[in-house]
Amino acid sequence: MKTALHFILLWLAALLITTVFIVPNTSTYRTALQKFDQAVVEKKLDLPAQEGPFRFGFAVGYIIGNSPLFIVTLLGIQTAVVILIFIVLKRIPRPRTKNILLPDPLDSVKNVLSNLLLFIFGVFNNRASGQLRFYFDLPARSRFIGLLAYATIFIAINISYNVPKASMSFRFILISFLQILIVIVLLCLVFFCKPFRVNYQRKLFWLSLSGLALVWVLSGITGYQMGQAQMDGAQSDLSFSSFIETKTLFINLLIVMAFSFYIEVMKQLSTQKARVDAEMSVAQRIQNELLPILEIEDASLSLYGRTESANEVGGDYCDAIHLPDGRYAVAVGDVSGHNVAAGVMMSMLKIAFRTELAYLDDPAALASSLNRTVYDHKIKNMFISFLMTLVDPSDKSLILFNCGHPPLLHFSREERIIKEYSTGDVALGLQRDSAFQSRTIRYKAGDVFILLSDGLIETVNTAGEEFDADTLYDLLTKNIDRPPNELVDLLTAAAQTFRGQLAQRDDITIVVSKMG
Repeated sequence: MKTALHFILLWLAALLITTVFIVPNTSTYRTALQKFDQAVVEKKLDLPAQEGPFRFGFAVGYIIGNSPLFIVTLLGIQTAVVILIFIVLKRIPRPRTKNILLPDPLDSVKNVLSNLLLFIFGVFNNRASGQLRFYFDLPARSRFIGLLAYATIFIAINISYNVPKASMSFRFILISFLQILIVIVLLCLVFFCKPFRVNYQRKLFWLSLSGLALVWVLSGITGYQMGQAQMDGAQSDLSFSSFIETKTLFINLLIVMAFSFYIEVMKQLSTQKARVDAEMSVAQRIQNELLPILEIEDASLSLYGRTESANEVGGDYCDAIHLPDGRYAVAVGDVSGHNVAAGVMMSMLKIAFRTELAYLDDPAALASSLNRTVYDHKIKNMFISFLMTLVDPSDKSLILFNCGHPPLLHFSREERIIKEYSTGDVALGLQRDSAFQSRTIRYKAGDVFILLSDGLIETVNTAGEEFDADTLYDLLTKNIDRPPNELVDLLTAAAQTFRGQLAQRDDITIVVSKMG
């Protein structure tokens, strides 16, 4: 089937060359066009006698009626030459050139020819219809825009090349626009009708080829009728441009080439994007497994926390671990940047934190070890703000390490106020031998601790205002009696409402611990 399509494409290209360069130079064709010019004058049609299927149909009709042997001989010679060229091309090895903008020059030439076939004649081949697959999974609005793009360039080329002037008879105008209408209808079917997409390439080819044949038969019949009605006429000076305007054809060829190269680039970009999207999907799934929703519910504390990434892969981190000695390790972190590298660093931090937590009892030694690990393995100019708490329910104390992270928030149920706690240490990965301080905080039953990343308080609305600490504290104070999961949902929804139509620009992490 593929070989047959290639042969048809080559035969049509040869037909175009024959009709442009050979037929206009024959005495038989010149005689036919003289009759056509006479018909134009006598019927007072506003036609410059330069191009169009009607002119060709008139000539064919006249030649069939007077010199049918000329048509048969010409097509026979052309077919024989095409068969010979086709056999030779099949036997010539075709090395592929790589590492250039367009991956294969021969492939690009085929792309141009396929689109030339589509936009000039309205016929889809396997290559031209294969390009439409790019639109299938896009939203309806994007598919509609794609349809407009194809329709616009198709109509523009046909108006400049094929469509006669409006002052001609309604029959001529109707036949001219029929070819455009057929292709647009086929595009609508393949863009918006899923059942049509089954073997759509074959359907597009045969339906568009049938449409082209119908248009040329109708225009040929019209021209033939004019040819039979006008057997005598005035002589006129005809030249190569009488059959087709070379300038218009050249301009249309440039338009099609530009569109073809655009499709070539889009094809590469869409393939690359699909590969990146697949890899990002895997990375996102892995990160979701590394960062599950945190939930702890026992007599010592009720904890809930989660991270909402601004992009597919985020750089925020949160974790909560119930240690064998009865304590709880709760941590949040924020890797600088919002890209895949930040996500990789976040994953490394979680693995390092859980691994070293099992071997190091001293919190200060743990912070220093994490810092060296991050420093030795990070990308240049990256760092991680990190906040870790070790909760000891036995004496209701909490040990805090804050490495360049927003403060730990402590709501005292007894005093009904929110306190902030920091240690003034630098973020992880900035200095290899940094020393870190700890701070011990006493709490009472009913107190609440909130660990945040800066994504919440730096949320910006359309007026450029930030979701500041005062707004946060007001929400917390009014809703502090809610369960931790409801409090996290409330703060997340408040940030989303505050930013309105703006996209989330930073990851948001919230962990709420209600102490028993």
